[in-house]
Amino acid sequence: MLRNRNKCVIAGIYSLTLPKWQNEQKKYIYLTDYVAGKGSDKHIACAASKARLANLSLSFSRQLAPYVKVNAIAPSLLMFQEGDNKEYQQKALKKSLLCLESGEQEGVAAVQYLLSSRYMTKRTLALGGGRHFALLSKLRRSRHHESTN
Repeated sequence: MLRNRNKCVIAGIYSLTLPKWQNEQKKYIYLTDYVAGKGSDKHIACAASKARLANLSLSFSRQLAPYVKVNAIAPSLLMFQEGDNKEYQQKALKKSLLCLESGEQEGVAAVQYLLSSRYMTKRTLALGGGRHFALLSKLRRSRHHESTN
């Protein structure tokens, strides 16, 4: 939680010093999480913290424009941890349409994209492998199954 407060204070300080670097291209990239937009039954505090970061990116993008481009990256699964067992890995992979572990290079590519863009601001790049569609598809199948029984 202290980390989030520091980001808020730092961004507030930058906004006070904007006239000094109006001609420079500044960018903030917040790292949030997929659960920031949907919540989590098991990790409520983590989801709330990530949602707070997502909201900071939206607020600061308005406050600091046009001098600073503020965006966020919201990954769901980039890579497994060393101790994750096969059962957990299979369950996690099935949550997305692509059913694969993307690796850290997807996060790096997202950062590079945002850094190279001159026009993008107030956006969140979702790195989910189609996870939102997989959840919708699962809901539809469940409702169809219930209606046929």
